[in-house]
Amino acid sequence: MISATAVNAEILNQQGELGLIATGAKADLLLVDGDPLDNMSLLSEPEKSLDIIMKGGEFYKSTLG
Repeated sequence: MISATAVNAEILNQQGELGLIATGAKADLLLVDGDPLDNMSLLSEPEKSLDIIMKGGEFYKSTLG
């Protein structure tokens, strides 16, 4: 996964903002309740299976405390 995240941040000269999960970073992140590699149908019902949706570092959904 490093080649899909940190390496691309380096290519774009955006280390520290892209390619990592950290305070101040611009994360796009999904937290799935289950393993979508084993069960792709989890992504067909995001209202049930996605606990967190984050785009550009902003939360769009969070069911966690």
